[in-house]
Amino acid sequence: MISEMFVISLILLIIAFMWLSWWMIAVVCVGLFYWWLYTFSPRHSLGGYSFLAPTKNRILALTFTGGNSETLDEVVNWLDERNISAMFFVYGRVAEESPLLMKDIIKAGHVIGIAGFESKEKWFTQYFGSDDIHKAIHRSQEVLADIIPNFHTVFFRPYRGRRMILSPWRLKYNFGYYVVLWSFELGRDALQKMKNRMIINVSLDDTNKEKLFSQLSLLEQYVRARGYQFVQIEV
Repeated sequence: MISEMFVISLILLIIAFMWLSWWMIAVVCVGLFYWWLYTFSPRHSLGGYSFLAPTKNRILALTFTGGNSETLDEVVNWLDERNISAMFFVYGRVAEESPLLMKDIIKAGHVIGIAGFESKEKWFTQYFGSDDIHKAIHRSQEVLADIIPNFHTVFFRPYRGRRMILSPWRLKYNFGYYVVLWSFELGRDALQKMKNRMIINVSLDDTNKEKLFSQLSLLEQYVRARGYQFVQIEV
């Protein structure tokens, strides 16, 4: 015979499950929204993130994240030879150590964003601690402003593109910064997923240079053959 306590417990369990289910559905919906958001990318913004506006034209924003001064210099030369403009998310420390390189990046017509001050800043602060992120960005801004007259950027890319929860909103509305992620990483898989508008990210941390420039050349050939236009990221 089923006890009264068992029935009550079962009812409470069902109610709890139903309550949790709604929360689970909400979490899934939020997750799907972020997934959708990450497949787009910059000229318009939404909730602190930047993404490319809808267009019938084929456009591609090429971005580079991190890297040391030697790699950055080689990438800038590669882009100049092909008349391609891009965005560089640099570390404040690298800018501090290579001021002439930062000037060369701007002189070549590229845009500088910030990836933090150090290459290995604590990742968990980028999920919850936008104050810590802002300090790192502000410190990098000061370094770059000392190098480049009237320099100021509103673009930030988190360490290795980590998804942040509340920080993008706080960074935008409290400090005026936009978080820029990407549609795809550089590689052969990206060529199979090409859409009319996208941001391609090229991570320059711990990279194999021979492989890097081989993939960049393959990307350039692919997009030019299909009528893509290289564009800059704008708010």
